[in-house]
Amino acid sequence: MHVAAAELPPLGTGLVAAALLRRASVAVVVALLVPAVVWLTVFGGILVDKPSPGGDLTVGSHNVNQADPDPAGTARSLLAAGADVLALEELSPTTAPAYERALADAHPYHFQQGTVGLWSVHPLRDARAVPIMPWTRAMRATVDAPGGRPAVYVARLPSVRVGLSGFTARARDEALDLLVAEVRGEP
Repeated sequence: MHVAAAELPPLGTGLVAAALLRRASVAVVVALLVPAVVWLTVFGGILVDKPSPGGDLTVGSHNVNQADPDPAGTARSLLAAGADVLALEELSPTTAPAYERALADAHPYHFQQGTVGLWSVHPLRDARAVPIMPWTRAMRATVDAPGGRPAVYVARLPSVRVGLSGFTARARDEALDLLVAEVRGEP
């Protein structure tokens, strides 16, 4: 049996190599299973679809990538998901009109502010920008949904940056603090 270390997860590589050298098949299985079980315990829940029965409003969110070469195709995929409300992040002056055209028939209620937008099958009220940064990357609207009027937020937080001093998340943390304060003020 030939095992290349580059093909194994970093956590188990040393354990598997040691077990193979000793020809301990039980140790090989344990060395492979333990990291897999830990990984599945931590991240496994994100691999399954989570719809649940009984809801009366389905909301979808998608970072559409401002450089998307096919916004109409992306819009078709979003529509296929069947969401009542679509929250889109990273809209650009080039792509936003394409999304407006592609989503207009199915989601006639629309509000866009800066690089974020909201499309809905239900009327939108009180739509406004949420100031979390010097430029607009967050908005809020009330959806007149069948079961009530939830406030919906769409936000694109700043990215974590790498500089000479390492990772910096200050801009992201500050924007998140402002967004959290806004959400906490919701009735």
